[in-house]
Amino acid sequence: MEDLRQRKQVSIIIPIHNAEQYLRRCLDSVMNQTHACLEVLLIDDGSTDRSKLICEEYVRQDCRFQYIYQMNQGVAIARNAGIDCATSEYVTFLDSDDSMEPGFVKQVLTEMLRTGSDIGICDINYVDNETFEKEVSRIRFYGKTASARKTKSIFNTVRTFIWGKIYKRELFNKIRFPDLKFFEDLSIVPFMAAIANQIVYIPLPLINYFRNRNGSLSENAYNINELIRALDLLGSFLRTSKLYDDFTDSYKKMCMAQLRFAYRRFGNRKQEKVLEQLCKLKEYVLNLFPQLYPITECSFYTESDNHLLAQAIDKAVLYKDQIVDNIEISHYVICFSDCVTEGASQPTIAIKRPEHMDEGSAAYDIAEEIIMAFS
Repeated sequence: MEDLRQRKQVSIIIPIHNAEQYLRRCLDSVMNQTHACLEVLLIDDGSTDRSKLICEEYVRQDCRFQYIYQMNQGVAIARNAGIDCATSEYVTFLDSDDSMEPGFVKQVLTEMLRTGSDIGICDINYVDNETFEKEVSRIRFYGKTASARKTKSIFNTVRTFIWGKIYKRELFNKIRFPDLKFFEDLSIVPFMAAIANQIVYIPLPLINYFRNRNGSLSENAYNINELIRALDLLGSFLRTSKLYDDFTDSYKKMCMAQLRFAYRRFGNRKQEKVLEQLCKLKEYVLNLFPQLYPITECSFYTESDNHLLAQAIDKAVLYKDQIVDNIEISHYVICFSDCVTEGASQPTIAIKRPEHMDEGSAAYDIAEEIIMAFS
């Protein structure tokens, strides 16, 4: 396995735009990978700062690095350029203001080869860019490997960002990043999870995602219109590939998760434009899945003070004072199926008690069961 792995080349695609402040940190982490067989593609998307000079310095130092310049067209087009130039059997993506732990490529690739998986995914370190304090974000992955057709929540499980994973290059034969300024990866990562034969999980935080960065792509304004376009494109990709019926549940859960996230992040803002965009997103999701309407218009509660159920309700539904528009609110009682009260006066949703009781993961699973109860 060791000899086979060392012969497997991995292309690391790094889109760059005016990233001089953090670029050395990123490129040093790539140079320090314990897996030596790399092709590092530095895609300069029209930088006007010293990014080009820094890239050229690394190209002179290390023959594995290649510098490619393009006029400013956005991160999606830059990533596509990297895919087109990649010659390796495997590819991964890294943002120019993030970094890899030294063992990222070696450890993820080893497990991909051992299990015959098309995608490898690991946990994430969220790092404060000022204090450098780390917070580990675990992937909600049960078992070592997962097959998309056997995992109803696969789209949310793999998370929708492109980085933090290694992919078989052939997955990109069927798709490219759409020309979006935001959420371009949301429209294709779930699709690749759907067509992958298997996904393997490495329970180690091997990617460092830096928060509180000036100019970070991820920290720019949240654009609801782009989110709607991304969700729509994903649905189109699934339909064109005749996969929509197989992955309707996963698509539904992901759309609902994006709606919940948007309301939690922006629902307390009073700007009229923001509220209009949130309503537009809500209408889009409910037009796709009208059976979800009760989740957005009703309140939920438990008959007991079960903390896990309360957490799940919070993750499953939207705050009613942010989304209900002057209608009479009806109520649903949430309980575990082994605790159903006979003759309850309110409609009851009975949820199967999860086998694993890790509080954070179980709450998400129950939340997804609440959503699916309205299918």
